Amino acid sequence: MEDIRIDCANPTQEEIELSVFHSQTLFKLNHTMPFTEEYDELMHQLFPEMGDNSHIVTLLTKVQ
Repeated sequence: MEDIRIDCANPTQEEIELSVFHSQTLFKLNHTMPFTEEYDELMHQLFPEMGDNSHIVTLLTKVQ
């Protein structure tokens, strides 16, 4: 997988558009019910190289 690096001080128009796309897609993903077709589509937009039936899960911990 190729790294995407953006010079935040001097981004190109293409880099700005890519950043907006990723930010908006991540927002949609975070507000979508997991394990649905819509969720899988958004996940593959952010991580196109992910295999089918792959999932990313977060750790749930209790902070006291």
